[in-house]
Amino acid sequence: MPFGELDEEAAKTPAWYALIVLVRQVEPGSRLRAACDFSTDLLPLPDDEAVIHALFDAVMQHETVPLDSAALRTLIEKYRASGVAS
Repeated sequence: MPFGELDEEAAKTPAWYALIVLVRQVEPGSRLRAACDFSTDLLPLPDDEAVIHALFDAVMQHETVPLDSAALRTLIEKYRASGVAS
């Protein structure tokens, strides 16, 4: 996502939300980026790779991004149980 597009998206972000950009390296030198509006109540995100992987996958699969801490915990546990993240 070019920086100009990022600025436009940030300007459209609703109050009490922050635009976050999740980045996943798919191979050295190649990254995918996914942007989403995220409740500021959940920031800062835990420094846990499973959290970022779960959010990235949710955004890329057009699933609902967690709106509260209970939903975020549920998503993380679902992701860990799937065995995708350690």
